[in-house]
Amino acid sequence: MLIAFLAGGIIPLAPFLFIAAAYSSFLTASVMTFASLFAIGLWKTTFTNKHWLVSGGEMVVMGVLAAVIPYLIGDLILPTILSSILG
Repeated sequence: MLIAFLAGGIIPLAPFLFIAAAYSSFLTASVMTFASLFAIGLWKTTFTNKHWLVSGGEMVVMGVLAAVIPYLIGDLILPTILSSILG
């Protein structure tokens, strides 16, 4: 389990370790992350018998949602809550 966690976690972080330019690192990390999520979706078809394109797309969409939803919660909702608590 630890190996899978490390392997999955290093994919989006690796470009930041090897590419100095922030914009290039971000684009490379995004492409690598989408590609790896799509590859996992392709592998998933061996168990689900879904079309490879649908399964790969599902994994990419779920990955994007897993990143966007917490970002929106932190960026939009949390300041409102903190300002009401801290006055």
